[in-house]
Amino acid sequence: MVFNGQMEKESVLVCVPDQNMLLGLEGYLNPTHSIVVTPNTQVADLLKNQGFKNIFSFSSNDTYIPLPAQFEKVVLIESKHIADTFDSLMVLRNSTIAPIIVVTATHAYPMRLYYSMGAKLVIYSRSKNISNFI
Repeated sequence: MVFNGQMEKESVLVCVPDQNMLLGLEGYLNPTHSIVVTPNTQVADLLKNQGFKNIFSFSSNDTYIPLPAQFEKVVLIESKHIADTFDSLMVLRNSTIAPIIVVTATHAYPMRLYYSMGAKLVIYSRSKNISNFI
């Protein structure tokens, strides 16, 4: 994968909401190939310290992220707070035309709520194994 210029169209963008989720994903993310976006500066710092090169971060004030390439899909791991998940979903929806897959562990909210916010697919899973989506 070449990042400073052209990126493979098959690339997958993974949105990691917080440190707890990052710990569960460590075995599935690759420092040289994974492309990660996060609303959490601590997650971004941890990933940089682990040798990740392709990290994008955003704040609650951002409406989009200037991404340098197209992605095949975006995997959004749901945050503990539904409002934070929807904020991330809005930013991602405004930043890429790639389909957004929301991975959630809770059945508390109907799928159509996520769809109305821009998700293409919602997957309920208690496992943090996202290797099938990447």
